[in-house]
Amino acid sequence: MDDALKRSSIDRLEPYFRLHRDAHFTMIRNWCGQSTEESCYELADKYGILVWNDFWLSTTGYNNPAVDGERFLANAADTIKRFRNHACIAVWCGRNEGTPPHGSTNRSPAS
Repeated sequence: MDDALKRSSIDRLEPYFRLHRDAHFTMIRNWCGQSTEESCYELADKYGILVWNDFWLSTTGYNNPAVDGERFLANAADTIKRFRNHACIAVWCGRNEGTPPHGSTNRSPAS
């Protein structure tokens, strides 16, 4: 998760990624898409750590639909286009422990 004060520079985050690598973690989860900083993905690439990238719906109110499904899909498409060239991306996940919004499986957000 990004620092609440958005202090997410590579210098600040690198010790955490190094610690994960040294602890033999092979994957981290960007829970509910909390981190939107390029530095997170750059460091995951550098240290060979895969990223499970959730999108922005949690299990609070289990399986409630997105307030604006089209905006959700547009946001997902933007995120995929922004980070898809990082070797670390292993999984794009529409929702944390639930199902993605209705209709989101009918088209590819990255197309």
